[in-house]
Amino acid sequence: MTHYSIRNIRSQSKLRFMRFVLTTACVVLLILISGCSEDSGDGDANQAPNAPANPVPADSAMFQSVVTDLHWSGSDPDGDPLLYDVCLGTTDSP
Repeated sequence: MTHYSIRNIRSQSKLRFMRFVLTTACVVLLILISGCSEDSGDGDANQAPNAPANPVPADSAMFQSVVTDLHWSGSDPDGDPLLYDVCLGTTDSP
């Protein structure tokens, strides 16, 4: 015949709770550590894209048609997709 006392049950409950807390903390810590990589995991860090080149019309060009196409060339050493913001105006930050 097994005898249970309230003190025994409370001790077991506390022990189970502490195991749960420690196990959960270890799992969270492992997830955080494994997710804190400085690169994409392939051994190479992401490189900045190359500066845009060969703008048409040329930089600071004057007397351009109101209707004109804008062209330039750009590339990324990692082959990542590129997105450019085109700002028009008469100041440095239109």
